Amino acid sequence: MRRSRIILLIVLLGIDVAVFGWCIFERTSRPAPPRPPAAGMVDAETARDFRRLWVLAENPGPGDLLALGQAYAVYGFFPEADQCLEQAITLRPESAANWFWSGLVLNRLGQTARSTERLLEAARLDLGRVDECRYIAARNHLRDDAHQKAEAELRLIGPNHLAGQYLLAYLLVHTDRSTEAMPILDGLIAEHPEVHRLYQLRARAAEVLGKDEAARRDRETAERAPESIATDAVADHLGERSYEFGLESRIVGAGHLNTPGNLDSLANELTTILSISYRPRIARLLARIELRRRQPDAAVTLLEQLIQRDGATADTLIELALAMDAAQQDPLQVFLIFQQALQYRLDPEICRLMAPFIKERSEAADVDRIEALQKHAEGLQAFRANRLELATTLLEAAAPIAHQRQAESNFFLGECLWHLDRRESALEAYRRCLELRPHHGRAAERVERIDRKGEG
Repeated sequence: MRRSRIILLIVLLGIDVAVFGWCIFERTSRPAPPRPPAAGMVDAETARDFRRLWVLAENPGPGDLLALGQAYAVYGFFPEADQCLEQAITLRPESAANWFWSGLVLNRLGQTARSTERLLEAARLDLGRVDECRYIAARNHLRDDAHQKAEAELRLIGPNHLAGQYLLAYLLVHTDRSTEAMPILDGLIAEHPEVHRLYQLRARAAEVLGKDEAARRDRETAERAPESIATDAVADHLGERSYEFGLESRIVGAGHLNTPGNLDSLANELTTILSISYRPRIARLLARIELRRRQPDAAVTLLEQLIQRDGATADTLIELALAMDAAQQDPLQVFLIFQQALQYRLDPEICRLMAPFIKERSEAADVDRIEALQKHAEGLQAFRANRLELATTLLEAAAPIAHQRQAESNFFLGECLWHLDRRESALEAYRRCLELRPHHGRAAERVERIDRKGEG
């Protein structure tokens, strides 16, 4: 009995030694996750986050290597991201996310063939990613000048994937198959009438097919279609993931403090974030919080620093003028800041904000001019949103007043009337534009076109 117990103990010890030895071997044989010299290239908060993720990836659980690879990719450490994702695939080949992110990183490294292989494997594992994977794979093929392979991938993409369908139509137009592209573009424009790229591409296809009038109409419509298409899917995925790591994650966390009773804590957190790494959007947000905290002088200081460091924009100048007004600074200086903002961008809101300052110090004619300029700006916004009836009403009100954009008011009034088939009225508006600015090329071209049609 005693001898059997000794044998059993030896067997159990042997199993323990074997298991322990295997754990040591497995741990030491697994390559350590890469560690780029990030400390000098990112802010302190992000460097700390990298270290945390790196420690987790040394003895990874599910998703740890993927998370580290994603963080590296977001911050541009693509070779290190590739190494992490290779290890992630080895440990969890059943994970579609590992294959997908490997495909994104290899795309950025220019390894298009490997990228496509990884993306198509991700599509096989996750049917929800099929269209996106095939779209990026098609772009890989186009980078390699493999147009037939790209087209084959694009034809497998579903009809609701806007970027994929647009790219297929683009490829057809640029390979002398505009007739085939036209039904695709017609369908896309019916579903997405606000996307200017679709009209531009259809105009090119129509021009190739000799339909010059249709091409002209589409080009003019493109000017009034405000939306675009996000075609760089890899950049979009990297951008979406950036808010989960480092300082960007802390910024998102600060947003949860943005409640009426918690403004002091939010201001303190945003000040700390700025001390870690200066971010223009954080400086602007902190200035807004200071205004809500009734600290307009602090807001003025923040916005003046922002302009000094990052340059002026219309939005920053508007916010600075509002902060200066709240701080009861010199009204003339406030007005001059609004005037400077108006030089950066013709905006009805700026005109509206300037009006009270003008009414206090100027003649009635100056008030009429700023109000006409506001209507002109609102009319342009309506025109570019393809709201032609509203644009016509606003521009008709602005055109008779001698404001600084009066010639343009008449020109765009003519454009609205032309597209509304009020051709005689359009001609009158174009001619008034030319009276104010004789060398207005587009107005002269419109008058010539109308006269030519009248002769015909």
